[in-house]
Amino acid sequence: MRRSHGFTLIELIMGIVILGIVAVISTQFVSQSSEGYQTTAERQKLAVAASVASEKLSRELREAVPNSIRVLSATSMNCVEFLPALAVTDYLDATLATSVSSISAVGIGESVTAQVAVYPIDSSELYSPANPGTLTTGSATLPAGPGAVTINLSAAHRFTEDAPSRRLYMVGSATAYCHLAGSDQLQRYTGYSASANVSGLPAALASASSRAVVVADLDTAAANRAQFNYNVPTLNRNAVVTMKLAMHDPVSGERFRFSQEVQIRNVP
Repeated sequence: MRRSHGFTLIELIMGIVILGIVAVISTQFVSQSSEGYQTTAERQKLAVAASVASEKLSRELREAVPNSIRVLSATSMNCVEFLPALAVTDYLDATLATSVSSISAVGIGESVTAQVAVYPIDSSELYSPANPGTLTTGSATLPAGPGAVTINLSAAHRFTEDAPSRRLYMVGSATAYCHLAGSDQLQRYTGYSASANVSGLPAALASASSRAVVVADLDTAAANRAQFNYNVPTLNRNAVVTMKLAMHDPVSGERFRFSQEVQIRNVP
């Protein structure tokens, strides 16, 4: 007589219990792996956003007129402001330290109309143009073309002193990057009248004709507001701008801190 083979009730219960334990462990492993991936992805998204914003600002700062960078740390906002150099060339005149109404310079590939700066070593003269001074009070046009060209000034001007490098800058309107108190955005401002003193920047920005969001998801806490620091150039090193951005995703709660130094190699 053949005997039938099978599981006893106790063996069946033990098998179900073991399978249940394995299923629970597997579910937790998959869940934790999924959460870890999501956290990494959210942190990566914040890191990429901060990196893109800092790279955009870094490129503009590197092309700023020498000694035009200044920073503001105020209750209402933290900002970095600068004057962009629209074009840079060499002038050919023997001297510009006397009153001149035109400048002979090396032409570039395109025509540029802007204020003219020579040997900009004093920030106050750049933001408060006067005659005599580093920056012309009116605009002038640098003609396009190879070889020598003539820049005709809107009015006769005497520059403070000649540049040892014979370098001349076509200076654009002031630009500012600011993080306002309570805001989660870093904004870029243009089209405003620059103040002689950086403390007047908040009032000046109220009339800015253009403002654009550079990056969102900044931490809104006052202690974590974007920070900008400017170390002036010395005989031994170039100027350095340090920026710190604290990112925060309000949905996931993920936080990320980003810091970068920008070497300003432009020299007068």
